[in-house]
Amino acid sequence: MERYIPAGVRRQLRQEAGFGCCVCGAPFVEYHHIIPWSEKQHNDPEHMIALCPSHHTEVAKLTRQKQYDLKFTPHNIKTGQIRGTLISAETEPSFIVGGNTYINTPKIFTYYDLPLITYDIIEGERSLSLYFPDNKFWPELRITNNQIAANPNNFWDIDFHHNLATFRKKKGKKFLEIDFRNPVAELNTELEIRAQIFRFSPTSTNFGTNKIAGAKLVNCVAGIGFGSSRQRLLVPNFAQRIPRPLIQHKKTGELYELNA
Repeated sequence: MERYIPAGVRRQLRQEAGFGCCVCGAPFVEYHHIIPWSEKQHNDPEHMIALCPSHHTEVAKLTRQKQYDLKFTPHNIKTGQIRGTLISAETEPSFIVGGNTYINTPKIFTYYDLPLITYDIIEGERSLSLYFPDNKFWPELRITNNQIAANPNNFWDIDFHHNLATFRKKKGKKFLEIDFRNPVAELNTELEIRAQIFRFSPTSTNFGTNKIAGAKLVNCVAGIGFGSSRQRLLVPNFAQRIPRPLIQHKKTGELYELNA
């Protein structure tokens, strides 16, 4: 038996923990053997638990029963939320998204003037914000200045490494990859918005019959925008009598149903 933990075991432990530490929910996890390796050489997920580095040391000191109790009541499953922070000390203003380079261009992708992908340098650190909506335009995944918020039930796997995060909604298929390992950050994703596919692959950006590859946008207010420049999308909120997304005409203020 090798000490290396197979990928399938690690993924199973992440899934049962809601993709975070069973104690605090932090997304950067290690894999602890409740039955110690010194006692039995195994990689049995039934006797292992996902923990952040800080709680790994603490939980190892608890009784075995308390460790199992934590395993069966993970933080993210109890709260129904994944929360964490993307960490990057780089200050490079360039960002590669869908095979195109954006330099000092904070609004990378907008949908009816709603920013879905934005990137900037704030207080000397690069900062990423995403708003990825479901069919009713509630946020399926939200990142605000590197702060992540998501529902674990929406994903098949979320795997965090140092400066690298991979999200999968379906088995074997990447939904989103954020790579902060290099001086120039990179993001690739595939979004489906109202039956329209927006594919940001490592080599190109594709939507409808449009393809953009190898472009460099420098000092632009915005990069790629979908929808009329005369309209803006208002996302649903609980202050509405019937929460729903609306389209607002910028000049007249008139509101329309998004499907209209």
